Amino acid sequence: MAQQVFKLLDDSQKQPFETVTKGLLEKQKQDLSNLMKADNIEQLKTDLIQRKYDWAEEIEEGERLYIENAGLIIFTQFVEAFFNNLGYLNDDRQFISYKEQERAVCILQYLATGQEEFREHLLVLNKLICGMDITNPLLHKVILNTKEKEEVNKLFNAVISNWPVVSKSSQDAIRETFINREGVVYLKDRDWNLKVEHLAVDRLMIRIPWGFATIKLPWNKYIIFTEWI
Repeated sequence: MAQQVFKLLDDSQKQPFETVTKGLLEKQKQDLSNLMKADNIEQLKTDLIQRKYDWAEEIEEGERLYIENAGLIIFTQFVEAFFNNLGYLNDDRQFISYKEQERAVCILQYLATGQEEFREHLLVLNKLICGMDITNPLLHKVILNTKEKEEVNKLFNAVISNWPVVSKSSQDAIRETFINREGVVYLKDRDWNLKVEHLAVDRLMIRIPWGFATIKLPWNKYIIFTEWI
């Protein structure tokens, strides 16, 4: 995993090289030795992420990953305009850099919970929506600014105004009822599948005037297929 590479890089600055690399293959030792020659380790970490460094762990097809914010998928119809308004995207509808991609992942969790503190293992669907390899770590602590929080409010208002049946619901009510739902994601034929357990309240979702069963975002090479069962 990328985290393991980063730990080795950090440890190599504090401990003898042979101690850090004990148990590694010779090729891995040589790779690490070459990486340690970089002038800026933090920049190197970003470069490794963007190159999808080949020590990264691959997710096996069919492996099920359980999530707690499956309802974020409802908002995917709006996220391109949302990210564009925040200045995260370039003219080619791609993230400007890894830092903007990180901010996108984190602001989706703020959208889902209203909280700015969270554990990274909860961000699987966020990363999939934002086109980030789910094995890649967040390299920077993200503190949302006033504009970003205002854009979250605008996004909620857009969803509510286009979904009249929940027009009298608060943001927290929508979070609790629809966003913070358990689900499972798994890889199949290079695309991602999301399954969400159906509850009685989901009859209100029949009135949603947009679809989210098949999601293809411009920065993603894969499709996210959703089955709300």
